[in-house]
Amino acid sequence: MTAFIIQIRLPAIIGALVVLPFAILEAISVRSLASLPLPLFVSLWLLVVTFILTLRPLVRSVRVKGSQQVPLYRQLPRIVLMILCASLWVSLVLDRMPCFLGVPNCD
Repeated sequence: MTAFIIQIRLPAIIGALVVLPFAILEAISVRSLASLPLPLFVSLWLLVVTFILTLRPLVRSVRVKGSQQVPLYRQLPRIVLMILCASLWVSLVLDRMPCFLGVPNCD
């Protein structure tokens, strides 16, 4: 359990730093913390954390030299998951961008 917490600590911090500006923009435009879309920010954070946790083994396998290198076809599910996470994150941010910027009736 402790190893898992240590492994997820850095992606969790990076995810929070990536999502925090959008939460601040939303809080400024809404002017009420009670009406913040918390599930949206949790979803954005989880997508960033998933992306980073999936990226780690890919980076390690690229850095390995010689016979220990993992073939590309075994890395394909990770690459597909990363593309899915990134595209979903971008689509959520683009869909919600008018609300972040304070446009009235953005829903």
